[in-house]
Amino acid sequence: MNLDNFIVRPQRQYIEPFLQRDYWNNIDDSKYSTLETAVSSMPSTAEAINAEEENNELGNRFDNLLLTMQLALLEKGQVPEKARGRVVEFAQQLEAKTSIPAVYAHLALIQDVQTIEFWQHIDLPTLENVRRKLRNLMFALDKAERAVVYADFEDEIVGVTDVTKPVATPSLDLAQYRKKTELYIKEHQDQITIQKLKRNKPITQSDLDTLEELLLNASGLADKQLYREKVLESKPLGTFIRELVGLDMSAAKEAFSDFLDEGVYNGQQIEFVNHIINYLMSNGTLDMSQIFCPPFTDLHNESVYGFFDETKVVELLGRIKKINANGVVFEELAA
Repeated sequence: MNLDNFIVRPQRQYIEPFLQRDYWNNIDDSKYSTLETAVSSMPSTAEAINAEEENNELGNRFDNLLLTMQLALLEKGQVPEKARGRVVEFAQQLEAKTSIPAVYAHLALIQDVQTIEFWQHIDLPTLENVRRKLRNLMFALDKAERAVVYADFEDEIVGVTDVTKPVATPSLDLAQYRKKTELYIKEHQDQITIQKLKRNKPITQSDLDTLEELLLNASGLADKQLYREKVLESKPLGTFIRELVGLDMSAAKEAFSDFLDEGVYNGQQIEFVNHIINYLMSNGTLDMSQIFCPPFTDLHNESVYGFFDETKVVELLGRIKKINANGVVFEELAA
């Protein structure tokens, strides 16, 4: 601090001894009292310990949250679940802001924070890394979410306990595992089984088994049964992928090619079939019950029966069923 500052000058006799490094070697009660009453309140010209840490209220509040977690980890051997949940919420919000370069630069950490493995063996250096990397990104949160950063934190520490006890496993949040699965599928649409599903080609159980192992590894989730139940939402893998990537336009039109023959069908009939094709391109599959709901009833309140006779309706619905069936195999449905 500047000793000639008019605020500092009256306290120079107390401050000057602390300018000597050796004076800090033994901080007794008297020195502690001097630091607290005469030194700590003085204006400082020193730079921040970590120059990259901007002095802003949101960042400071995030510091408070992470330092509270570090203290709890030291004294209780685990981080508070409520605090962990808030950090995960912040990470989820930040992941949606990757158009901001500062956020994108730390995307890997932002995604890792949302996984269960990240918290299973959490330690002080890791928490400190999260604090330093994310504190300056709090500005990117939506205003409604920023309020969470200002929440008060009750001190739940009731005493020093044995920190060697097993660290509690936090509750499972599977959103990030699903994101990683979806990202892998979107980035690997040239994979043979994904190509078959997209192009309406029959698949085998061996195809699905190979793809499932790839997706499981990409997601980072080790429990296959949990993966099937929560990430795939108990859907057959082929159906899950089809719904994500949709049906290829050429494959969809090929499946209904004879229904697009202008020499046989009128404009309204062809328009209805094109509605089916567009739906399959976007959604991959079409449940039979959906054909009698919007957008198909927007063209006629009787849907398909408003354009075709019974024989043609059965034939048209049969094409849809076949497309759906090409996304699954019997063994997968039985698994």
